[in-house]
Amino acid sequence: MNFAHFAAEQNRNDSIDKAILDEFDKEKIEIESEVLKYIPPDSKRKRSTVTVSIDGKKVIVTTGAPQVIRKLLSKTNALKKYDEQIETNASEGFRSLAIAVSDNKEKDMKLVGVIALSDTVRSDAKSMIEFLKVNGIRTIMLTGDHASIAKHVLTEAGFGSKKVLVRADLQKIDFNKLTNDEIADIGAFAEILPEDKLNIVKGFKTNFIVAVNGDGVNDLPAVKEANVGIAVKNAVDALRSAADFVLLSHGLSVIKDSIIESRKIFARVYTYSVYRISESFRLILTTTILAILYKTTPITPIQIIMIALLNDIPIISLAFDRVKKATNPQSINVRERFAKSIGFGLVGTLNSLILFFIMNNVMHLSWDIIQTVYFLKLTVSGHMLIYVAHTSEKWYKFLPSKQVIIATTLTQIIATLIAIFGIGMPAKLTIPMVIFIWIWSFGWMQISEGVKMVVKRLGK
Repeated sequence: MNFAHFAAEQNRNDSIDKAILDEFDKEKIEIESEVLKYIPPDSKRKRSTVTVSIDGKKVIVTTGAPQVIRKLLSKTNALKKYDEQIETNASEGFRSLAIAVSDNKEKDMKLVGVIALSDTVRSDAKSMIEFLKVNGIRTIMLTGDHASIAKHVLTEAGFGSKKVLVRADLQKIDFNKLTNDEIADIGAFAEILPEDKLNIVKGFKTNFIVAVNGDGVNDLPAVKEANVGIAVKNAVDALRSAADFVLLSHGLSVIKDSIIESRKIFARVYTYSVYRISESFRLILTTTILAILYKTTPITPIQIIMIALLNDIPIISLAFDRVKKATNPQSINVRERFAKSIGFGLVGTLNSLILFFIMNNVMHLSWDIIQTVYFLKLTVSGHMLIYVAHTSEKWYKFLPSKQVIIATTLTQIIATLIAIFGIGMPAKLTIPMVIFIWIWSFGWMQISEGVKMVVKRLGK
């Protein structure tokens, strides 16, 4: 410990250096010394070297990865016992920090000790790995540590009996030819360098969306290259700057929350796009057809503005809609969305045209009343479509959130009162007419439901 503290960075930014210095401080050892030269560790050297004067005698102290320090040791050292100790530490999940000294240079050095470092797996790691697995996200550990340590961590974190590949195995891997089963069998890449992490991320990016999280400078190339780079809370400043996301709390459970919320947002955006496309299609097509046939429109400009305003409230509430989170990464099924949107739009158009024919040719209502009827029908049936579009199940088995229900109910009541009292309308509607429009809209809502089920069945 006395020698190790010389090679530790005194600012204690590194967790290992901090642990060494804290332990040294506890022992309250006083040594007359002077640091003459210091070479910090990096990803290639994997060791730190300090030249220090102790009681007037120059000593070179080197601390670092066991496999690196071993190459610097004199053959007079008990190398077999050294290897056994390193292997024992690794099998028990401990990282090893070797310390060697010499009075000349980093060659034929004398081993003075091995420090076992405990890097325990967080209590939430196992549940997090299981969550990712259930949600269709593969997890692979990238580490510069010994393969035995990686195996121990995989066991502790709940990976099961997955493979641990080392640097030599990378030369044999063609990422484009890896099967899903082969990828699923990989638990970790161990004993690798930062450039290896970068190449692994590049390899997987050819066929997958890759997210990487890290905390140190060694992780910087991989985090920057990933589709999604994540810096943990205690990450170095350089990594935080390069990452797409910086976690503000310890642990990875916040990633779980972000996955859940992002998939909910995806579902809401999909619902909104289907609803918005179908509504626009219905309104434009219906208005165009009737304008061509009758040289006028079934709704006035003021009514269009009022419909838009009344639609805004339910649309805002869709941000809080109740949706089912997908259990696998999703992409927009353009064909399905197009089929649903056009299907709903055509049902809405047919609904409007048939209603117009009944009002104009059977009931012989005035144009003013027809325009007011259209205002109420477009509002009521449009908001009923939200209940159909927001779920792939039958609409009554999975209702929207209370916010959406309140918003749609409120706007439909407002639209109904506007039609009854004729506020801004060409004419007023009678109560029986209003009831008829509500029943009519509800009936066509079930037809839209049928279209949804047909599209769902054809999609399979």
